[in-house]
This record gives sequence, structure tokens and C-alpha cells, in this order.
Amino acid sequence: MRMGCAVMALALLLGAVPAAAQTRTITGTVTDAETGQPLEGARVSVRGTALSTTSGAGGRFTLGNVPEGNIVVAIRRIGHNFADLPLPAGQNELRAILTRDPLRLSDVVVTGQATGVERRNLANAVATVSGEEVSRVSAQTVEQALQGKVIGASIQANSGAPGREQCRHSVQPERGD
Repeated sequence: MRMGCAVMALALLLGAVPAAAQTRTITGTVTDAETGQPLEGARVSVRGTALSTTSGAGGRFTLGNVPEGNIVVAIRRIGHNFADLPLPAGQNELRAILTRDPLRLSDVVVTGQATGVERRNLANAVATVSGEEVSRVSAQTVEQALQGKVIGASIQANSGAPGREQCRHSVQPERGD
């Protein structure tokens, strides 16, 4: 009986070793092609998986539990072209260089729901207020700076007292008069 338990325990331990060896940790840097400066805030993900991280200070990133074998690492950052880089099995270091694309600045729309949606996937109409338009107005809050900038939008702020609504945004459709 003890021999059977010992054999079973040994089989379980030996079976766990190959499972642990099937993943790896990749590290790397993301830099700007023009300046050579590190890019903080780039999204680094492995295609076909839910694995992702963001580059930190110095453009460095670390991504664990990456499957062994050939993979494709996707790198995204607002204001830069996307990069899909192959990473062969056995290689754990990646250096990504992104080229600037000023047209990519408008690719992400802040929806007010703590998420961002790419403009091409957005099912709503979009109004754009530039930073220059907002900075022309002397306002204490963003809500005050946005008032009157978007046709049909009603932006109201309350006092902020406990139990009260902090800010209300609503958009009325334009009427065809």
C-alpha cells in the first residue's frame, strides 16, 4: 500500500515538472524610433492569449506565464504605429521600436465608463473638443471647461455634498428645424 502511494506521489511530481517548463517570462523595452527615448505606457500583449502588461519607467516591461514556442507580441501606444513582433521559442528578450504617427492620437475615445474604445469600434456619434479649446477658458474643473463646447451636450456639476450626484452629462439629439 505504501509502495503504491509512493509511486503515485512520484508520478504526480514528475508530471508537474514538464507543466512548469511550458511557460516563460519575457522582458524588453519599448522606444521611440525618432528620439530613441523609452516609451512608458505602451501596451504589450501576446497574440491569441489574454496576457498583457504596460511598459513602465524606462520603457521596460515584464510579462510572465508566456507559452513556450513561437509567439507574436503586439505592442500598442497612442500616437505611434502598432507593432506585431515575432518572438521565437527560446528567446526571452524583446526590443520594440515604434514610429510616431500623429494621426493615431484620435484612435481612443474615453467613454466615461472607465474604459476606452477604439474610434472604429464605437457605435455612437463622437464630438471632439481639442485641448486648445479647453485651455482657452479659465475654469476650475473639466466639466466647467467643457460646458458649451459640444452641441446638444448638457454638462452640469452639483455641489459635491454627500449623497448628491457629482456631475451629470446628457446629450440631446439635434432637431431638424
